[in-house]
Amino acid sequence: TIEYNFPMDGSKYVPSTSPIILRTSVPVNLSAVANTIAVTGTLTGRHEGTLALSDDQTTMIFTPTDPFESGERVTVSLGTGIIASNGAELAPISFSFDVQDNEQPDKSPFLNSFAGSSAPAGPVFHHLLPPAHILTVPPLVTDTLGYDTLSVTINNNPSPGYLFLATFNFLAFAHDTSGIGAYRMILDQNGNILHQWAAVDSQNHDTEDWDFQPQPTGLMTFSVLPRNMWYAMDSNYKIVDSFWTTPPYTADLHDFELLAHGHALMLSYYPIKPYDLSKYGGKDTATFIGGVIEEIDSLKRPVWIWRSWDPGHYLDTDATHDDPITENPFDAVHPNAVSVDTDGDILLSARELDEVSKISRKDDKFIWRLGGKHNQFQYSPTRKFINDSIGFSHQHGVRRIANGHITLFDNGNFDHFVPFIDTTIDSSLVPPVTSYDTSFKQFSRACEYDVNTDNMTATLAWHYDHDSTISSTAMGFVQRLPNGNTLISWGLDANPAVALPVPTVTEVTPDKQKTFEMNINSPYQIYRVFKYPSPNYDTGFVAPAAPDSVLGVSLQRPTPNAPTLGSPFPNPTNGSAMVTITATPPDRLELDLYDPLGRQVRTYFSGIATSPVFSFELATGDLSNGAYELVLRGAGRTTSRQLIILR
Repeated sequence: TIEYNFPMDGSKYVPSTSPIILRTSVPVNLSAVANTIAVTGTLTGRHEGTLALSDDQTTMIFTPTDPFESGERVTVSLGTGIIASNGAELAPISFSFDVQDNEQPDKSPFLNSFAGSSAPAGPVFHHLLPPAHILTVPPLVTDTLGYDTLSVTINNNPSPGYLFLATFNFLAFAHDTSGIGAYRMILDQNGNILHQWAAVDSQNHDTEDWDFQPQPTGLMTFSVLPRNMWYAMDSNYKIVDSFWTTPPYTADLHDFELLAHGHALMLSYYPIKPYDLSKYGGKDTATFIGGVIEEIDSLKRPVWIWRSWDPGHYLDTDATHDDPITENPFDAVHPNAVSVDTDGDILLSARELDEVSKISRKDDKFIWRLGGKHNQFQYSPTRKFINDSIGFSHQHGVRRIANGHITLFDNGNFDHFVPFIDTTIDSSLVPPVTSYDTSFKQFSRACEYDVNTDNMTATLAWHYDHDSTISSTAMGFVQRLPNGNTLISWGLDANPAVALPVPTVTEVTPDKQKTFEMNINSPYQIYRVFKYPSPNYDTGFVAPAAPDSVLGVSLQRPTPNAPTLGSPFPNPTNGSAMVTITATPPDRLELDLYDPLGRQVRTYFSGIATSPVFSFELATGDLSNGAYELVLRGAGRTTSRQLIILR
């Protein structure tokens, strides 16, 4: 069956250049799909295009040769006669969507500068997309920020590892001289600067590098503003790859995740204008800023797109506090964190909604919603969650951690105004006393919630709020470290125009003892800081497949002689499974297993293929339940299969 299609049936405000995505539950014959697929617009008629098969062997991407017409309805249908790899016939399907009327470009600079070039002439959404390997890293700089700007105030046996961060000059950025003071850095566990690079194009003072972090694949990634792209560095500190979302969706700098099988999970935003908000008291010609999640495959093709305003998703009126619907533009969702959960579905943080959402990657529906107007968990006006009287608001950095709990950075923009110190909020203060004004006290904190979906309860299992002294209106992150410590990035924790004695990052033990604290002085800021051991780097770059055509539809298939990875059986498994590989001797192959958090936990084979077909037993006896990725690399290709462990 078709288990996922994009755009959703009944979607509105679909861009005129939108791809069409179909994912089946088992592999199908691409030529058979090409023979039966029909994409028809009410104004433009039937569309030809390119039909590509993703590296997961089940996702097909149709890219129309010509754009759809503004305001028309497009119907996609698949006929009969498509036989899946298991011998079953694929059921016919038909769905329709409406193309955005009076489509207008986003005139912000984000869409007008790729790789230092001006936007090309031509249709406004046909951007010149940058290839990989287009940049070089500026040399290591000697005019470092130094310890007059970065100062370690506590260093008491912190956990081992390296700190990854990117600085930016908040005030300079506001005055179009953003490159001043913008660096990517690697520090040792004591805060000593080991490596430092100026921001890309920093000599022109026109870019900021954000969110410098290692990825589970071994690369280090960072985003570049205003290019709104992500770049990856290898262990030699060379930029080896670049990532972007499908135009006209504009890549967002808040979060980015490289997945084990060469895919990437990204956030983006999409301004819809004109958008009628008059029935809610807004303008009938408003600009509505929607949030988008996109997964791209190893060839940079979209394989999953989720849009906040599509049927069954967020409502126009779901925002909780600021950015009232009467403002223009209306930032309806402001997604700021996205990650793949342990079962393969998606965790999303929606800042404007004060909500953490879990979204099914299979059917796009909400699995559960925590916080906000549509909270599904136990709640009361006096105690929002178990052990938590205030809840969270305008949160950042939502992540699932190894014990199954969820961590987040609670910015606390709202609902944290308390006239006393509540010992259930900060039990580290005994007795609960303070020397500062508590009449209207806004503060931020790191939170860990035990989210029980059987009983639909959310329990605050752990928190740290620095004695309720820090108020961070934006940014921030929480990282649980392997030894149980927690690294807390405090985000925008001070007025950037005034130097205040507040920390940028704090590491604490489970019993809330500080082991490390570092400040960065005004006007510099850090979005968030990560700590990781030195990783094992591997670029895993995949070259594009060669196209051919069937009945006027251009096809793209994997390279004919590329190794293939069969489906594990049984799947789910409760102990071991078998998998078959086809390859061309003497291909060099590696077969690895990655856990739901993207960590490599097994290498089943690494060596030369001596036979065109061979099988492996996949022992999983000591692994926890969850959705794992089995990844085969060889002959310049990467392919993967999901393996479910369920006991």
